[in-house]
Amino acid sequence: MSSLKKLLLVEDNHEFSDAALSTAKDMKSDIIDYRNIVVADCYNSAQNAIFHGIDTAVVDCFFPRAIDLGIERCLAYHTIAEMMQQDPKQPARNRNPITQSLNRIIELMGVEAAQNFAKNSRVDYGSTVDPYKHMEAMIKQDDANQPLGIVIAGELEQKNIPFVLATSTYHHDVMTQPIYDYAGRRNWILIDCPKDMPGQKANPEYWQRVFTTLSAMNEMKNNKEITL
Repeated sequence: MSSLKKLLLVEDNHEFSDAALSTAKDMKSDIIDYRNIVVADCYNSAQNAIFHGIDTAVVDCFFPRAIDLGIERCLAYHTIAEMMQQDPKQPARNRNPITQSLNRIIELMGVEAAQNFAKNSRVDYGSTVDPYKHMEAMIKQDDANQPLGIVIAGELEQKNIPFVLATSTYHHDVMTQPIYDYAGRRNWILIDCPKDMPGQKANPEYWQRVFTTLSAMNEMKNNKEITL
C-alpha cells in the first residue's frame, strides 16, 4: 500500500472526523499518518485546503457552503440542477402524476406532509418522489444537507487527486441515491453506511475501509505515473 501523504478530510460532523483521526492514528504508518490529515468542515475551508496543496482526499457528500457566514445555497441548487439534467431517470419522474403530486405537496407543505400523503396512499415515498425536489426541501431545513461533495469531487478529479466519497447515509436512500448514481456515471467510489445506521461512520472499521481503499487508489496512480 502507498502511504497517504497530505490528506484532506471534508467532514462537518465532528464525531465522524474525530473517529477518522483516531482510526488513522492506530493504523500502520505505511498506509496513513494521522499527522498529515487536514480537516475541513465546509466547502469554503475545503477549497482553501485544495488551494494550498493536498495529495489525496476523503469527501463527505453533504455539508454547508460555509460555517457562520449566513445562508448560501446557490451553488447547492446549481449542483442539484446539474445532477437532475444528467439523470436518465428524470424524464420518467416528470411524466409520473403521483411524483408530480408529491412534488407539489413538498412545495406547499413540506417533506413530512408528502411522506404522510404517500403513506396514506400506500405509495412508497422513496421510490416515487423526485429526489431532487426532496433534496432542495431538506436543504431549506438544514444547510448541512447541501450536496457539495459532488462539487469538491469534480475539482479533485480535474486536478488528478485521488479521492473517495464517504457518507453516513445509505446509498439507496432518497438523498443519496442521486449522488450514488451520479458518482457511478463518473466512476467515482462512494463508501456508505448500512440502511438506518449512520452511526457506523463513527466506527474504526468504516474508516479503515476508507483509508485502505484510498491508499490502493493512490498506489495505482503512482504506479501509472512511474510507467509513463
